[in-house]
Amino acid sequence: MPVPILDVARAADRFFMAQSPIHEAMRRLTQALAEMGIPFAIAGAMAANAHGHRRTTADIGILIRREDLARFKERHAGLGWLDSAKARRISATRSTA
Repeated sequence: MPVPILDVARAADRFFMAQSPIHEAMRRLTQALAEMGIPFAIAGAMAANAHGHRRTTADIGILIRREDLARFKERHAGLGWLDSAKARRISATRSTA
């Protein structure tokens, strides 16, 4: 069922006011990485937004080293974080079954 345009406008408003669920997730993620001393860089639409190129997004692009990703997963796996690569593999397996 299509989403009413007013709901879309409200979601965009929350996004551009930095009050969206994606912003909250980014704050939680960057705090967790900082607490672990893991260097990172924000990429994609969130980085573009920080530089004045306004657009909404539904994900967070983040760059970290492979070994730091492993450390992060060891500490946080199953505690509200989603491994998107693993989720894509599971989804692909289910869609071909």
